[in-house]
Amino acid sequence: MEKEKPKNWFKKHPIWSGVIILFLIGMVVSPLLPKDSSSNLNYNPSSNTPPTSDSLGTGEEGKLYTGTGIVGVAITEEALDELTKAAIAKDSIGYQNVFLEGKAFLVDDYTKILVIEIKFSKEKVRVLEGDYYGKSGWVPTEWVIK
Repeated sequence: MEKEKPKNWFKKHPIWSGVIILFLIGMVVSPLLPKDSSSNLNYNPSSNTPPTSDSLGTGEEGKLYTGTGIVGVAITEEALDELTKAAIAKDSIGYQNVFLEGKAFLVDDYTKILVIEIKFSKEKVRVLEGDYYGKSGWVPTEWVIK
């Protein structure tokens, strides 16, 4: 009888692996970011400096920002998990399918939102402007800014 090799925890838990990696990157990068959050109020998108990310509480208004010009908002937590898995696997077809199946929608960077629920590493937001006004969905916490 052969011994079964122990499974690699990171392969067994790809979503948590991604979350841990993002957290560690954030820990390394965050000390390098400017501490003055007042610059967010008059942010000029034509400048090269992205806004700093200050956490918001439930019931607070903010904006979505990824730095790519667009933000994917997942309708459900499960859809956010699908997007995360596809992104980690560099599966662009799988990523696109989540949108094509209507499980997520796209808004522009700096779209105004209301935080309606907060969980570890993700937040449920309601869109307060644009084509998806009133629609809610889930995004990674680091995409929510003041």
